[in-house]
Amino acid sequence: MPTAAPPTAPPPTPAPFVNPCGCDCSWLAHGQDDCRKDVCADRCRIANGIWYNVHCQNAYGQAVTWEANRNMAPMDVWEHGQSRCECGWMANNHGFGDDCRSGCSPNECAYKCRQANP
Repeated sequence: MPTAAPPTAPPPTPAPFVNPCGCDCSWLAHGQDDCRKDVCADRCRIANGIWYNVHCQNAYGQAVTWEANRNMAPMDVWEHGQSRCECGWMANNHGFGDDCRSGCSPNECAYKCRQANP
């Protein structure tokens, strides 16, 4: 008499992704990265530890590769002739010092540093 196969475990639930500065990164959990470069797509990758060598196929069927921008010499923020924000932290981690996880408000230095160092 044949025995029944043991029940299979359900597939694991994908790990939640960080949603930085008002961006929805749920598309990362579904492997839907088309390597587009825009503020939210870049922030989603970076905030979730994806820095380089993202190989994708774009909407035209072309193979493309995405890499985060390195910033080895960030400029500080100056307002009205006075230094307001020191942005040297952006050069940490081999130029990947900004993980896009904080500083989302326009009055915060991380936000201002991002604007000064796109």
